[in-house]
Amino acid sequence: MIKNILFAIGLGILGGEDLRTKKISMITVGIWAVIGTIVQLLNGDLMCANRLIAMVPGVFLYFFAKISGEKVGYGDACTIIVMGIYMDINELLIVGMFSITISGVVALLLIAIWKKKRDYEIPFIPFLFAGYLMERLM
Repeated sequence: MIKNILFAIGLGILGGEDLRTKKISMITVGIWAVIGTIVQLLNGDLMCANRLIAMVPGVFLYFFAKISGEKVGYGDACTIIVMGIYMDINELLIVGMFSITISGVVALLLIAIWKKKRDYEIPFIPFLFAGYLMERLM
């Protein structure tokens, strides 16, 4: 329970920061990671294979950010890596799919209704937060 509350607070803070500045503070991500690590250590659940596997999508995203010239931000990738500390891979993939779907719908609306260009940047962390809330409601 406390893990879920700390997760939601941390992701909410990062989402708000991403909305305001379109940047993610690595200090905030680091603090969130340390808190998650402590919680998982206290639960005896940190060094299990599930934690390491759940961090893999974020690692791939980090390399994609590097290769693509940051079409996906490093902050987004690091946030997803930290999400792996808190969540199992199945939960993370569900949150990811909800997030991608919601952000895709919003992007289509921005292009079709508000006439934004295809290269218009939208912050992704708020969509991760929305995806997390949807996953929890299921």
